[in-house]
Amino acid sequence: MYSLPNGLKIDHDGLIDGINDTVVSHKYYFDTLTGQVGLVKESKNKGKSKKLNEKRYFLVPKILKSDKKIWADELIKEMVWREDSLLASSLNRELNKEGRGFDAFFKILKQSDYIYGWCEWESHYLYERMLDWFDTLPVEIKEDFDDLDDDCPLCQLMKNGNHSIEDFKMATKKMPKNKVIFNNENMKQDKRTLYYDALDLLDNGKEGAKQALKLLVEALEIDPDFVQTYIGLVSVYGMLGKNTETRKCIKQAFEKTKKLFPKWPKSMSWGDLDNRAYMRAIQYMGDDLTDSGDKDGAIELYKLLLKMNPNDNQGVRYTLAGLYAGISGSEVNEMFDEGNNKHDWSKLEKLVDTQNKKYLFWKKTK
Repeated sequence: MYSLPNGLKIDHDGLIDGINDTVVSHKYYFDTLTGQVGLVKESKNKGKSKKLNEKRYFLVPKILKSDKKIWADELIKEMVWREDSLLASSLNRELNKEGRGFDAFFKILKQSDYIYGWCEWESHYLYERMLDWFDTLPVEIKEDFDDLDDDCPLCQLMKNGNHSIEDFKMATKKMPKNKVIFNNENMKQDKRTLYYDALDLLDNGKEGAKQALKLLVEALEIDPDFVQTYIGLVSVYGMLGKNTETRKCIKQAFEKTKKLFPKWPKSMSWGDLDNRAYMRAIQYMGDDLTDSGDKDGAIELYKLLLKMNPNDNQGVRYTLAGLYAGISGSEVNEMFDEGNNKHDWSKLEKLVDTQNKKYLFWKKTK
């Protein structure tokens, strides 16, 4: 929460709406005395309008479509491409069309589960843009923790502003045993941040993986049951060539997922970011069963994923089709690489169509 020097809260939602409103005739103004945001709709027949006090009211800057194209490009590269290269290629092609790039991109995106990821992605950038704009204003905008408990060591730490994970751990030890401040929902952001920071480090090879491992171990201390952390460890140990540890983390991720879902749900949307860790845990377990020779067990898990998420954002249908056809996972990956290089995935699609007619493992979504 942010506030003005006089203590009044700032209308964050109004500011975000103003930044994100692309209607040319809509002008949003931020009142530096009250923290509120007002909308002025300009008519085509402009008459004399009362001039606003420029020292008090500031025009909220709008985001440009060109900015959103940059965000969209990053979404494709950092999120979509890893999970669904076919969709990523299609989105990238539309995004780069002359004249209507972002609109064409968004039209396709709305037909996929990634639309939910885009909403979160966009919100993050809009919020960052708002914070950047605060720095240009002639008034001091401060982060406000006044609503937090004055008797709480953790809350006091947050108010002071300078802290680390270790500081939080020390403050937690000072908390009265019957005092509960951070529940599971409160702690999610910390462990998720550690997870994403760890993934970024993997771009630096084995040295980065070693640093990532430290972050993920720290995340386990926050929550030893957070499935996403184990998914991160699978990637780290895989990069470090530690097969025993990799398989152990796969099994832990799968077992913790099963504990959360004693009965598998009818559907599991990829658009829900929490679900992605669970779906990866199931997929990795299927891969592990394949490698250990348990073909039937692997098929059962792959079919489960396709049943819960027929959109198949993970590309499980290709792995399963290869399994039925007696083609190894590495061979399927080579077909993917060839398709990416040529922008032609017809071999993969033919593989799926042929095997699906025989075994009916996937029902295409419309």
